[in-house]
Amino acid sequence: MPSYLNFVPAGFSASGKTKLWGVQSTGGAVLGTISWFAQWRKYTFEPQPGTVFDSVCLGEIANFIATETYRHKEK
Repeated sequence: MPSYLNFVPAGFSASGKTKLWGVQSTGGAVLGTISWFAQWRKYTFEPQPGTVFDSVCLGEIANFIATETYRHKEK
C-alpha cells in the first residue's frame, strides 16, 4: 500500500531529550507534529486545525509513534 505521509525531522524538544517531527502529505501540506508527551511517557500526534485523516493515514501515524516511542525507551 502506498504511503501518503512524510515524517520530517524537526529537531529536538526544548530540553534536547526527545525528537520532534513534522507530518506532511506527500504533496507537502503540513498536517501536524509529533512530539513527546511527558505525562503519558510516549510520543503523540497533534494535528493542524482543519485536517482530516482516514484509517490508512491514522494507521501510518500510529505505527510511526509506536516505533519511535519504543526506540526512545530502549535508550
